[in-house]
Amino acid sequence: MERYSFAEDRWEPVPPMRQPRASPSVAAANGKLYVFGGDQINEVNFYRARTTVASAEVFDPLAAGSGEWAESAALPESRSEAGAVVV
Repeated sequence: MERYSFAEDRWEPVPPMRQPRASPSVAAANGKLYVFGGDQINEVNFYRARTTVASAEVFDPLAAGSGEWAESAALPESRSEAGAVVV
C-alpha cells in the first residue's frame, strides 16, 4: 500500500493490511482509515475462489512513524462491494 504526502508531493509506502482483500468498504473518520468486509481471493490450479469476509481493520497513519494497521470490530455478517459513509 501507499499513501500520498501532500507536504512532499510524493507517494510513500505504508505497511500492508493484516488480511489481503478485494472490494472492501472503506471510510475515513477521526484521522484514521477503516477497511471492512471484502473478498479474499485464492487461486489453486488456475481456479479462482472468492470468499466474502466480515473482518475489519483500522489504519492509524501516525502510529509507529509510517502508520500501523490494527484489527477492528467485525461486521455482523460478511459483505463485499458495499458502500460506506461517515455521518
